[in-house]
Amino acid sequence: MTKVNILNRQRFAMLLHGAQVKATLGLIFMMAFLGLSPAIAQTASYRDVFTVRGVSVDTTASNVTNAREQGLLAGRMAAFWKVIERLVAPEDIERIPTPTTGEIITMVRDFSVSDERSSAVRYLADLSVRFHPGPVQALLRSAGVSYTETVSKPLVVVPLYRENVGGSLLLWEESNLWRMAWEGPSADNGLVPFVIPLGDIDDLTTLSVEEAIAGNDEALEALSTRYRTGGELVAVAEVLAGNQALGANGLDEQADTSETINILMTLIIRHRDLPESQIVLSYAGVPGEDMDDVLSGAAVVAADAVQNTWKIANRVAFNATSQITALVPLVSLEQWVGIKNKLKNVPLIHSIGLQAMTRDRAQITLVYAGNIDQFNLALAQVDLAITQKSGVWVIENLKPEDAALASSEVDQ
Repeated sequence: MTKVNILNRQRFAMLLHGAQVKATLGLIFMMAFLGLSPAIAQTASYRDVFTVRGVSVDTTASNVTNAREQGLLAGRMAAFWKVIERLVAPEDIERIPTPTTGEIITMVRDFSVSDERSSAVRYLADLSVRFHPGPVQALLRSAGVSYTETVSKPLVVVPLYRENVGGSLLLWEESNLWRMAWEGPSADNGLVPFVIPLGDIDDLTTLSVEEAIAGNDEALEALSTRYRTGGELVAVAEVLAGNQALGANGLDEQADTSETINILMTLIIRHRDLPESQIVLSYAGVPGEDMDDVLSGAAVVAADAVQNTWKIANRVAFNATSQITALVPLVSLEQWVGIKNKLKNVPLIHSIGLQAMTRDRAQITLVYAGNIDQFNLALAQVDLAITQKSGVWVIENLKPEDAALASSEVDQ
């Protein structure tokens, strides 16, 4: 394949905004990359979506040894399907063949056991299981299933709660049980991490309940900034009156739910890198279940809906790839190392090839999965962006502090 040289200094001077580097870094750059392979292997240093924690097992057999063996195998199988549910949209899961016991054992990188309990014939424990990404990915590709590995920046949860019909919406009050219900989903290492606000005085002064209800951009983004997240999830939960239920025509259908607690949820998803979206759904508790447990179940359902929205938007066929040549403007060796490490944390990227480098720019070739919009979204999650300037693809930092650092280095 013919390499395209885009390192013409005169043509692309405008891309560097007139940055002048006082120190001559060319020799340093070439020494630093002497011996570097043209293709940099992908490393799983991004959030490990192939690890599952807290898998509970409870098995009974003729003796405790057999019960333990069966339990550990069942736990690894359950962990495999949790990984699949994390990566694959719900409608595609049935297309995935069930692996054999031997295949599961081969896929597992390692596992740990905690809280073991046993009797003469029963074994109970909690497992944490890490899978090798390769075999799992190969299984999905062989089944022809598109999937998602791109991890979103976290969303800070804005939990608005109305326990009584006609009552006020709660936000930072201690009586807001809905905020506590999100502790479960926030502990899961899904593709969309959730951050639960502290509910302290700083939160109270940053975002009022009126601003949250109105969707005040400035106040919501201020909360996101405080918790260093990539957006907000405004999650409204309302307890329905009597036996009201959410039907196809709204809250006009009656159901025999007098012994259950029904929750109506409105989820407003505000990813900084995507258009705002909204989901409305309901959840019915088990008859006799208390409010805490019902809200915890509702939070899991709500979190799953947000995760699925992200998966559908970002699922790709990883066996189909594209190649692109891009320019990376630079002002220091440290900046290049930082950008290179960020690129290695983008799961869509199969390989990174360094074609050429000068003191103020690098020319690289990227092989990636997905379309260019999905690729740009994946880059945004590690604070990078790819744009076309003068007909050339350019990759740059998104974070203001990175730009400020680069500027300070130039001024020195």
